[in-house]
Amino acid sequence: MNGPAPTPPLVSILIRSMDRPTLTRALDSAAAQTWPNLELVVVAACGSAHRPLPETWKGRPLRLVLPQPDRRLPRPDAANLALESARGDWL
Repeated sequence: MNGPAPTPPLVSILIRSMDRPTLTRALDSAAAQTWPNLELVVVAACGSAHRPLPETWKGRPLRLVLPQPDRRLPRPDAANLALESARGDWL
């Protein structure tokens, strides 16, 4: 008996952001991936100065993660926060 196809593993695409103009291009590129089950995780490395982002980007779930307490994050700390915040099976 054939059941429904299994859901592919969730992939988390991790983005460290200082809210530069190139963020839109990075999000467009990430959302255009062909893997059917992915999430975009954006870490606001610049803290609360980061502009708000929508909950989806071109149909893909997106989460903006703000550091607690609010502060600017060096690259390694932003990367660690992205890893901790990801829900995917693959990162």
